[in-house]
Amino acid sequence: MLIQSALLGMQEIDPETIIHFPHGMVGLEEYKDFKLFHESGKPTIFWLQSVNDDFVSFSICAPALFNISYELRLDDDECADLMLEKEDDLVVMLMLNRGVQEGSSGSDDPAIRGNLQGPLIINVAARRGIQKVLNKPERHVLFRALD
Repeated sequence: MLIQSALLGMQEIDPETIIHFPHGMVGLEEYKDFKLFHESGKPTIFWLQSVNDDFVSFSICAPALFNISYELRLDDDECADLMLEKEDDLVVMLMLNRGVQEGSSGSDDPAIRGNLQGPLIINVAARRGIQKVLNKPERHVLFRALD
């Protein structure tokens, strides 16, 4: 399968590697299917590219890159959306954005920031993902279904 990316150009992908987000992401609910890319030899920053829109892509990374961990509780609906069978299949990723650091005098000093309140939770085995909106992020990682 071929997909076009404004960032990465034309890419041939295996349809079995597409990650499905049943509800999309906050503000982009219509985009549900994505392919994850990374630059060879640099597996710290990834690009999550929509398979349906050339211009919808996100830079993402593991929270550990910012020395952050989470404690997250998943409810029954979230576990069902992720098709969760084993907690070990889950990874947490942060969406990144670039902007001028507060107090900086110019655009030549960009800061890269992670969206701490909207991490992506991906079941790598089932190729399913959700964006978990957090009102108050915690400091440790724990995945647990609520009763």
